[in-house]
Amino acid sequence: MDETVTRALSPAFAPMFVPSVAAAQARIAAVRPAAYARTRNALDGAVSQLSPYITHGFVTLSDVLAGVARRHALDVQHKFVYELGWRAYFRHVWQHRGDGILQSLHEGPLPDAGYARELPADIRQACTGVPVVDEAVRTLFNAAPMAPASWHSPDSLIDTSYEELDRMARQPAMQRRPGKPRVLADSPSLVEPRLAADPPDVLGLTAPDAAAVAGRDVWLVHPWSLGELPASLPADTQVIGVFVADFHRAWPWNEKRWHFVGSRMAELAAQRWYGNADAIGAALKSARSVRSIDEPHLAPWLPAWAECGSVPALFPSVDRRCDSFSQWWNRATRGLNSSTDLLAVNEVPAW
Repeated sequence: MDETVTRALSPAFAPMFVPSVAAAQARIAAVRPAAYARTRNALDGAVSQLSPYITHGFVTLSDVLAGVARRHALDVQHKFVYELGWRAYFRHVWQHRGDGILQSLHEGPLPDAGYARELPADIRQACTGVPVVDEAVRTLFNAAPMAPASWHSPDSLIDTSYEELDRMARQPAMQRRPGKPRVLADSPSLVEPRLAADPPDVLGLTAPDAAAVAGRDVWLVHPWSLGELPASLPADTQVIGVFVADFHRAWPWNEKRWHFVGSRMAELAAQRWYGNADAIGAALKSARSVRSIDEPHLAPWLPAWAECGSVPALFPSVDRRCDSFSQWWNRATRGLNSSTDLLAVNEVPAW
């Protein structure tokens, strides 16, 4: 591990999620499907904590299910498999709707324009005085039935029934429910993590460099392909990591995420570039060949730079657009009974 990574993993930046495939595999091995199904919505529930590893390609959905299935027999309809399905369904909707995934799939109680585009400052800073809201903002999300007593919020809208909340949501101007929510003692307002479009200097990223790839076969590593390099990759392949500035200007990251991704990328690629898409594309033109893994986040640029393979899919492809999860789920799991059946549907493509 080079000095860049060592510094990135110093105590000041010690992450809750260790950026390694071994850490992801350890979390897979620790999954308890029965406990997950029973307690996943509780704050102290037996959740997998695999989300960042799946999101950034340390492991695939197939890796996760195969690892869990080695220790636990799972029916396709098991809640753990079902929740993996939600990730696949999100990709399905993304494929068909593109940026439309940022809009409502179905009409709500009010038109989208009737809702605020940003959260109020007191919610973002966890100082509303409503315990369940403030605690959720501090520790990311749940309500009284799944939370300890300190989260309970008597005399607030949180304690209103779903039926009443639905009725109120359909009113042009929602009225506050009478009552004064108690203020959390000794709870200073939360300082939101700063988002940055530019990576921290400590990650050691450089500008795109055509000379580094001229006449070479190149494998591109991007922030959503951080698993092991393909076993078939020739030893003389130049591995280049890329961060596309155009993407990060639109979707900045907090420092922890930059370090999580950047630390792992440093283990895979000696050279890591950060630059505009035009500059990256121009530099790669000098390469003999460029290959990578397909990724919707980089869809405007990556296919023009590289021959892209696909991440092995866990669920069968559903070609027809499904605007509800249940519709997609019924099609994707039709005729499948066990996790073994599901894993056998799609084989890993070889490079």
